[in-house]
Amino acid sequence: MNTGDIALFLIFGGPMLITIVYFLTDSWKKTRIAEQNAVLKKVMIDRGFNADEIVKVLEAGMPLDGTSQDVGSALVDHGYGSDDITAVTNSYDRCPQSLKDGIRSSIVKMIEGGYKGRKIVAYIDSRCAAAAKQYQQPAHA
Repeated sequence: MNTGDIALFLIFGGPMLITIVYFLTDSWKKTRIAEQNAVLKKVMIDRGFNADEIVKVLEAGMPLDGTSQDVGSALVDHGYGSDDITAVTNSYDRCPQSLKDGIRSSIVKMIEGGYKGRKIVAYIDSRCAAAAKQYQQPAHA
């Protein structure tokens, strides 16, 4: 193999190899997420959650980048009851998306620390209220 062959391989084969690796890793990531959601659903069904509660948990706080645990999964993993899960996810759902991204990790830490559901709801509501105040425009006289 001479230098011309190597250069030709790098020019045409390199991008193709990168593309193949990208699609394989993306497919693997999607498969892992689907597996985790299936396990989460099974755990919730085993604990007696109804369909509406399962949907709320799955939709609440799903991480966009996959780097942190979502709020619903953390609540289920740490044994919170359906009343606490519903209250926390409802409160979290009312927050604007920009705030959700900023407080998700704090909420998960509170869950991991064993805070009661009402304390977590109070934290979420206070952060949402503070954010709403910040964006309110003063009334013109």
